[in-house]
Amino acid sequence: EITNKLKTESVDIFLHIPGGSAEATESIVKMLRSKFKDIRFIITGAAKSAATMMALSGNKILMDRASELGPIDPQVRVRGRYSPAGSIIEQFDNASKALKKDPSQLPVWIPILQEFAPALLVECENFIVLSKRLVNDWMIEYMFGKTRDAKKKARKIANYLTDEKNTLSHARRIDYEQLKKLGVAIELLEDQDEKLQNAIRQLHLAIMATLDSTGAAKIFENSEGSVLIRIINIEITQTRQQPIQR
Repeated sequence: EITNKLKTESVDIFLHIPGGSAEATESIVKMLRSKFKDIRFIITGAAKSAATMMALSGNKILMDRASELGPIDPQVRVRGRYSPAGSIIEQFDNASKALKKDPSQLPVWIPILQEFAPALLVECENFIVLSKRLVNDWMIEYMFGKTRDAKKKARKIANYLTDEKNTLSHARRIDYEQLKKLGVAIELLEDQDEKLQNAIRQLHLAIMATLDSTGAAKIFENSEGSVLIRIINIEITQTRQQPIQR
């Protein structure tokens, strides 16, 4: 409903998301691209992980100096915590090399390797391939579709963002300057018309105020007034204060 009422081929999408799954992002991008030919993603806060993938499916990105994207290296849940898929693969490789060199180290590696499910290594490899392939294909088709070296540009960006060794942390910020240097089709908000800057910043403040002061967890809204807000129920319990004994 949020997109159905928009009768246009070009759209600006304000994006503020901490992350998500590559699979869900793929579905959203397919839905958006079935309706809009030209998409510009506007980021004035953070669009991390899978949201970075979504931003890279756009024809262009508009962001200010304070905003950030992030690495898109897949995170895999193992024993209650998330670890980079690339680091898990590297640990398997280290174990293999160490045991080939010195089989007597097996007792040291057994407790570590027992933490991993049998198919985990293959799953990690597949997750990395999926993230890289989605972003690479989107950039070739939409962001760099009219340039001769589209494949080279897309491959460079996708390879960099999916390799955790480049950022060392999945939460690391990647700002305008870094993205520009990588070759992303990106514009700086501070270079835009002052009226547009003010409108975007006011929208950002309104959204953040709504998220901070209400139970709203997700907001989907368009310029025609259609809005969908997902609410998280918060239970507040009051405890009776005991009188102070004197």
